[in-house]
Amino acid sequence: MTFEEAMDYALTLPGTERSASYGRPCVKANGSGFLFVGHEPQEAFALHMEMTTKQIVLETHPKTFFQTAHYAGYPTVLVRYDASDDDLIREMIRRAADWARAKAPPPGPARSGDCCGNYEPRCRKFRERKLNRGSRGAITASFHPAGSAS
Repeated sequence: MTFEEAMDYALTLPGTERSASYGRPCVKANGSGFLFVGHEPQEAFALHMEMTTKQIVLETHPKTFFQTAHYAGYPTVLVRYDASDDDLIREMIRRAADWARAKAPPPGPARSGDCCGNYEPRCRKFRERKLNRGSRGAITASFHPAGSAS
C-alpha cells in the first residue's frame, strides 16, 4: 500500500482530516496526527498507535510492520510499502484513527485576547506590559512587596 492509498483510506474514516506535520502531509483525528510520512519515506509510512498494539504487530507481522532506532520507545510503527496484507494495514489505520480520536486534543496556539502569553495588541496582559515598559523595553514601574517602603 502506498502512502497516498493509506491517506485516501484514512480520510474515509470519521473525524479525519488532511493536514501537515513538519511540512509533510499527514492525517489527523481530533487534532492528533496518526498517519504520516515518517523518517523512512522511500521504504515505509508511519502510524501513531498504542504501545501495546505496536508491540503485538511488530512481533506477529514483521514483514509488514517494523521500527527503527528513531521510533524505539515511541508509540509509532512503520508500515512497509511492499507489504502484501492491505486488509491488516487498513485495520491498523482504523485503530490508529480511533486512538487519535479518543485522546484529548493537543493544546492549540494561544489566541488573540485570551491573555495566555500571547503578545497580541488586543490582549489585556500585552497592553499592561506595554504600559510598564519604557522606550527601550525596560520595565519602568517598580514592584514593591507588601509592607516595604516606596
